[in-house]
Amino acid sequence: MLYVVIVGAGISGLGAAYRLLESDPELTYTILERRERIGGTWDLFRYPGVRSDSSIFTLSFPFEPWTRREGVADGEHIREYLANTAHKYGIDGHIQFNSYVRAADWDSGTDSWTVTFEQDGVQRQCRSRFVFFASGYYNYDQGYTPDFPGIEGFTGTVVHPQH
Repeated sequence: MLYVVIVGAGISGLGAAYRLLESDPELTYTILERRERIGGTWDLFRYPGVRSDSSIFTLSFPFEPWTRREGVADGEHIREYLANTAHKYGIDGHIQFNSYVRAADWDSGTDSWTVTFEQDGVQRQCRSRFVFFASGYYNYDQGYTPDFPGIEGFTGTVVHPQH
């Protein structure tokens, strides 16, 4: 049985994994990441010009400070920073990609969680003492589209950053 299952390999998930290692390198964990790569938001949004809306110096990890000069970083460099950080600390070896979490069920009899996930089309399970959800707030399948009255009559191209 694992100590922690972390859901998501974006900024929060990688930060949680580092803090877990920092507190006790012997604790066992895995990171279940639905996508094919590290980065969360920064892997999802790859359109030209995507960048942070805040200073990357405040978003970067205290244990691995951002060293590039720009304060508002582009998405590609942020994703690269996350991948390099995960590799440097061995976190990337704990990530299971293409792993879509379907359920997390608590069992009072064993004081453990059973996390059910789909990985490459196969349903799997793992058990842990704790589950840390770092899955963000975006709906990867379909991003939010506000109601724009008259959009059906618009003759131009409508672009959504998630599509």
